[in-house]
Amino acid sequence: MLEMKHISKSYPQAKGLTESVLKDINFTFEAGDFAVILGPSGSGKSTLLNIISGLDTSYEGEVILSGKPLSKKGLDDYHKNTIGFIFQSFNLVGHMSILENVKMPLYLDKHLSNEARNQRAQELLEKVGLGEFSKKKPNQLSGGQKQRVAIARSLANNPDIIFADEPTGALDSKTATEIMNILKSLAAEGKTIVVVTHEEAYINEATKVLRLKDGVLDAKATKITIKKKKTPVFFEEKKSKSTLSPLSILKLGFKNFMNRKLRNVLVALGTSIGIIAILLALGLGNGINRVVADLFNTAYSPNQITAFYREEGAGGPPRASAPLTDEEIKKLEKMYQTENVTETYQTSHVLGVRFEYEGELLAEVPPADAQEAVLSDARYEQYSVEEGYLLVGKMFTTKEEGILLPSEVAKNMLNLESVDDLTKENTEGLVGKKITIVTSVRTSEVGMSKTETIISGVLNPEEEGFVQGFLMSQVSYEQLLTAGGLTKDIYSVDGFANTPDEVEPIIEKYKNHPDFENYQITNGVAFLEMITQFTTIIVYLISFIAGLSLIVAGVMIAVVLYIGVVERTKEIGVLRAIGYKKKHIRYLFISEALYIMLTSNILSIGIALGLSTIANPIIQTQIGFSQVIQMSVLNMLVTLGITLVLGILFALYPASRGAKLDPTEALRYE
Repeated sequence: MLEMKHISKSYPQAKGLTESVLKDINFTFEAGDFAVILGPSGSGKSTLLNIISGLDTSYEGEVILSGKPLSKKGLDDYHKNTIGFIFQSFNLVGHMSILENVKMPLYLDKHLSNEARNQRAQELLEKVGLGEFSKKKPNQLSGGQKQRVAIARSLANNPDIIFADEPTGALDSKTATEIMNILKSLAAEGKTIVVVTHEEAYINEATKVLRLKDGVLDAKATKITIKKKKTPVFFEEKKSKSTLSPLSILKLGFKNFMNRKLRNVLVALGTSIGIIAILLALGLGNGINRVVADLFNTAYSPNQITAFYREEGAGGPPRASAPLTDEEIKKLEKMYQTENVTETYQTSHVLGVRFEYEGELLAEVPPADAQEAVLSDARYEQYSVEEGYLLVGKMFTTKEEGILLPSEVAKNMLNLESVDDLTKENTEGLVGKKITIVTSVRTSEVGMSKTETIISGVLNPEEEGFVQGFLMSQVSYEQLLTAGGLTKDIYSVDGFANTPDEVEPIIEKYKNHPDFENYQITNGVAFLEMITQFTTIIVYLISFIAGLSLIVAGVMIAVVLYIGVVERTKEIGVLRAIGYKKKHIRYLFISEALYIMLTSNILSIGIALGLSTIANPIIQTQIGFSQVIQMSVLNMLVTLGITLVLGILFALYPASRGAKLDPTEALRYE
C-alpha cells in the first residue's frame, strides 16, 4: 500500500514569498489499482507524481510505503525494486538498440549474467509486441513502438508500481488506446498503475481517480468499487540493492565512448602528443644508459679503481683536470698500499691526436686520445677477436710497436658509409699496415709532429669503449712523445683490488677524506652512476615539459565530458529514475575518461614505436650506436598508470556535475 499523508509542496519566490503547488494531499493506492491523476496543466499532477515516485524529496508530509515512510528508505533501491517509469517523451537512449534500452535497469542487478539480461529484455519486448525489433534503434520506431519499449523498460526489474506521466500524450488515439490496454493488463496482473493525464476519457478505465485543481485534491475524487479490495494489500518488501558492478560500468562506459567515437578519438589523439614525447624521452634515457653501460663495462674492470686530480668546481665529464706531480703520484700509490692494493699503474695519454694514412690526413675522423697501454698482459687478455673486442688482429705485447685502430678510423680508411659496414673480411687487410699518428702540438723544430706505427688490430664498434680513447703500445707511445718533444704526463694512478667487493669501501672511505679533497677516487661503476644520474635528470626534465601538455589534454577531456553531461542531461534523469545512484553516474563518466586515456596510450605507443623504428637507424648512422631509443614495457605501463590517474582527476568535476543533477529537472531538460 502506498499512502500520501498531508502532502504539500511550495516553491520559493522573490522577496521571501512562496508559491504553493500542492496543498494537504491525502490518498491511498493499493496493489492492482489502475489510478488516474487528472487535472489541467499547472494543477500539480506531475509534481505529485515526482513526490510519490521519490524523485522529488523536498516537500511537507509523508509518503508511506508498506507502513514505512519513503523518506527513511533508500530511494535508489526504491526506484530499482518497487517502481517503474513511463514518460510522455519516451526518454529512450538514442545510441542504444531497444534491447539495450530495456536492459538498462537490469545492469543494477550484479547477480544477473549478460545472457540472463538479454533473455529478460527479449521476453519483455515480446510481451509488448516488439520481439522482432530488438536490434533496431529508437529512431527507427514509431511513437507507439517507442512507448511500448518504455513500458518494457519499466517492467525490467518486475516493479510493484508503475508511474506513467502522460503516456499517451504524444500518440494518436488508436495507438493511445493500445498503450492504455497494455497498462490495464498490467494492473490485472496485480501491479499498481498510476497514470498522470489530462484526458477525461480514461476515468472509466480507472479503479481510482485523483482530480487536482490548483494543487488541491478535488472532492469529486472517486474510488471505483468494481475492483476495490476488501482489505488493504501491502506491497512486498524487496531487499535487492541497486548495485552496478565494475564490469557493467566499463561496458556501459564503452557504449557511451563508442557513441561519440570520432570526438573521443580526436581528443585521444591530441592527448597522445604529450604521451609520445614522454615515451620517447624515457626510451632515449634507457638507450643512452644502456650504451654508456656497455662502453664502461668494456673500458673498466669491476676491480679497477682510478684516482686523479680534479679541481674543485671543474665542469664537464669526470676526468683529470691536470697532470699529477711526482709527490701526488707517491701520495696516491701510498693510499693504495694502505688499502692492500698492490697492483697499480700510472696512466698517461696525449689529447687530440689525428690520423694520417698513405700520406693523406683523415680529416673526417675527429681528434682522439692516445693512451699508453701500461696494464699487464693479463689485463688485456679479453682484448681479442674471440672475446669480441676486436674484429681482426690481436693485442700487441709490451715490447711491440702497434695500436688498436678505432673503428671510425678503419671506416674512413676503407671509405665505408658506416662502422656497421666493417666486417672481418674487409678489415683483415688493415692489420700489419702502417698508419701515422699526428699530434696537435707544434715544436720549435718541426710543424705537426708525426709518428708512424703498425696496426695490430681493429676495434669492434659494438664493443668499443670511448673512455680510454685508443691504446698504443709502450714502444709506440714513447716514439710519439719523442717525436713531439712531449713530456710523459701522468694523469691518473689506477689500482686493481683483489675482488670487486673491495672497491666500494675504498671509494667511500676516500670520497670525503680531507687529505684527498681535490682528488677523485672512483671506478667505472661510479662513472656510470654519475652519467646515469645526469641522463635521468635530463629525461625527467624533458618528460616534465612534455607532461605539461597532458594538463592541456586533461582540460580537453574535462570539457568534452562536461559537454557530454549537457548533451545527456535527460538520459541522466532517466538513469536516476530507474535506480542508478549518484555514484553510478559519476563512475560512468569517469569510465569514459579512462577509455579516452586508454585509446590515447594505444595510439601513443604505436606512434612512438614507429618513430623509434625510423629514428634508431638514423641515429646509428650519425653516431654509431644502435638502438639508442629503447622503450620498455615498464615505461609504457607507468605512463599508462599516470595518464589514467590524470584522466580520473580531470573527469571528477564533470562527472560530479552529472551526478548532482536533480532528476526532475533533468527529465524536463530539452
